[in-house]
Amino acid sequence: SMSYVQGATLWQADLDEEFSIVGVPRQLTSELTDNPSWSAGGEYLVYMSADRMKRLHLPSGTVEDITPDLSWSPAQPDKTWTLRVGRLFDGTTNGYRENVDIRIAGNRIAAIEPAGETADRALIDVSNMTVIPGLFEMHAHMGADSGAQGKVWLAYGVTTVRDPGSNPYLAKARQEAWDSGHRIGPRTHVTGYLADGNRVYYSIAEGLISEAHLELALSRARALKLDFIKTYVRLPDRWQARVVEFAHGIGIPVSSHELFPAVAHGMDHVEHIGGTSRRGYQPKVSLLGYSYDDVITLLSESGMGITATAVLPGFWVTTASSPDFFETPQFETFYGAAARRGYDAMASRFGMGAAATAKANGRTLRALTERNALLVTGTDAPFVPYGAGLHAELRLFADAGLEPFEVLRSATLQSARAAGVADDLGTLEVGKLADLVVVDGDPLRDIADADNVIMTVKNGRLYTLEELLAVP
Repeated sequence: SMSYVQGATLWQADLDEEFSIVGVPRQLTSELTDNPSWSAGGEYLVYMSADRMKRLHLPSGTVEDITPDLSWSPAQPDKTWTLRVGRLFDGTTNGYRENVDIRIAGNRIAAIEPAGETADRALIDVSNMTVIPGLFEMHAHMGADSGAQGKVWLAYGVTTVRDPGSNPYLAKARQEAWDSGHRIGPRTHVTGYLADGNRVYYSIAEGLISEAHLELALSRARALKLDFIKTYVRLPDRWQARVVEFAHGIGIPVSSHELFPAVAHGMDHVEHIGGTSRRGYQPKVSLLGYSYDDVITLLSESGMGITATAVLPGFWVTTASSPDFFETPQFETFYGAAARRGYDAMASRFGMGAAATAKANGRTLRALTERNALLVTGTDAPFVPYGAGLHAELRLFADAGLEPFEVLRSATLQSARAAGVADDLGTLEVGKLADLVVVDGDPLRDIADADNVIMTVKNGRLYTLEELLAVP
């Protein structure tokens, strides 16, 4: 016999010697069923049902909850210490505060005071450096678990990563490992599978075949406490509206590739200036990369956020114009010469026309910024390298004519607003979580200096670049 998942429930069919189905398949479960696995003797099937692990005894049809106790708690540092800073871009103004002490108590900012006015405490002096808020990567598919990946993000100053499509169980396991401090890594916002129609393209998409299937998928989002829901391009409009209703009912945002009619459903966010679509009037750009006033108006007037992913295809424009882009300790440690040769080869393959498209996309970035749209930074990694790709995105924003403070604000406060965490993150203010980056240089003069990460603080815990580059 053969067991399989259809419509998020478990089925079984008998097979003949030619592996053809004999008779009518039988439905074995009516609850959400993921990742079924046979026992060695074929008597049991074990499967995941959101936050529960179940074991089905096939002869009797009885189901037993065998969920192990895997309780955990978020890391909560108890140390109080001070970071003495030469220049602080706190994200609330367009310039620097100079010569200040940032006092960190536990995982929050307790005070920001003129340098030297604090009492004697554990002090780390970076008075010849610049501090900025922790960067947000708002569109990266993190894939399978990786021991080094968490260090990659922090080494590039990225303290929050939003993953708009992945296996939800792997994503939650990674999130808990990083949040607990068991492994080193950034904060994450995860959606699990893309909610799509019956025909899917990516393995990270779930092809929803009925309203009952949709409700089971939504129940997974609730039980796993996913951070947002991402719908893809083939979901029927009435189902997309149901996703918005459900998500807002449990207090999480919704994103998609569509701008219209998603905006009419109350969708919170849209991914990519370009990106795939399913109907002729839906794309946000022309074939030459231009967006027009209808797109700008819908985004700016609705308050809907957009992750530009200008690095597709602008990444190769950046690397071609800045040959030293790959010459960083982070890239050399985590990627190396072979990866650089691979990206150079991709540039020769995809680079034709990229400059013109990047220039056209840049016009859209300027228009969105001028109209105060909720424009945030993301890359669609791993199409571009984790961490490095975000810094290419920042440079593309600057190349489009945005002021460096506007670029940093898109990667910090704007992103925090879009993720729904601006009360705690996005700026460096008293009472907020201590996520910040120490860089060597002046990123408000040259955004490329944001690459020069010396230290990263995530949740009050300081990591030196040397510590992050020490990959086993």
